[in-house]
Amino acid sequence: MELPWNKASRLRGRVEELEEQKASLEDELESVESQLEAEAERRKKLARQKQEAEEELNRLQDRLEAERPGGEPDEVSETDTASSKSMSDLGHNEAMNLLGRLDRMSGEGLVQVCAQGKVSKLEDVKGLRDELGEKYGSVSGLESVAVFHDPQLFTVALDTRPFVQPGWRRNRFDTSDIQGFVDSKKTWVLASAGDTTILEEESGRILSSERVSSRVDRDHSKGGFSQERFEEKRSNQIERHLKQVKKAVEGRQSVYLLGEERLCGELPGERLGGFDPNASPPEQLYTFRVTRL
Repeated sequence: MELPWNKASRLRGRVEELEEQKASLEDELESVESQLEAEAERRKKLARQKQEAEEELNRLQDRLEAERPGGEPDEVSETDTASSKSMSDLGHNEAMNLLGRLDRMSGEGLVQVCAQGKVSKLEDVKGLRDELGEKYGSVSGLESVAVFHDPQLFTVALDTRPFVQPGWRRNRFDTSDIQGFVDSKKTWVLASAGDTTILEEESGRILSSERVSSRVDRDHSKGGFSQERFEEKRSNQIERHLKQVKKAVEGRQSVYLLGEERLCGELPGERLGGFDPNASPPEQLYTFRVTRL
């Protein structure tokens, strides 16, 4: 027979044990509730991001339609793709706003593709084809591009210079590499025979500009020496000009070249294509263009 004082002691121990279990369960419940609240907030944020991205794309589409003569869509042949109707050059701020809205979106079925050359040359292209399904045909031939695919809302291609990191990912968008490149401080060399511009740029802002000019004959005037002699003279003039440009670029970091491949091949830095002499930076440097596919 259990003595009364032993029974009371045992019951007190059991009460303490139950109180500890209750406190532990309350802590666990509080943790689960916090996780559910965080998940609900995350889903709410993602839904808002998707809506904002869709609104931004629709706004750009409306602007493109308004810019067409008479506000009417251009006539296209049956061989034209649907994407040709929805292509629009972007201002620098527009491009960065779009990238900001797309960044960190996540969800089932999302696919992001980045390519310097053609998309069809990326690694694991079979897996990419399986992920994109019928949309793969619209993006396989694109190059120097970032593609963002949401099967429920949109597929959009952002063309720019070939500085994007090649590859693809599923279930989330991440534009930090693209935005990071734009935000970094860099030197642009707009190479042209006899008239080259060197720009220091960061986050779309031009920090400094230097022009390197020297005489380079464009056309062979009638009379005088032969065409062969003219070409030799012009080649020497270009060589002297490039030496001046090299000297001006010497010691600079993160140098990117725009211009003729022949000229850029003689200069230090990475060539990212040509440039429109009638455009202005930063649009002249990045050439952002968005296409709804």
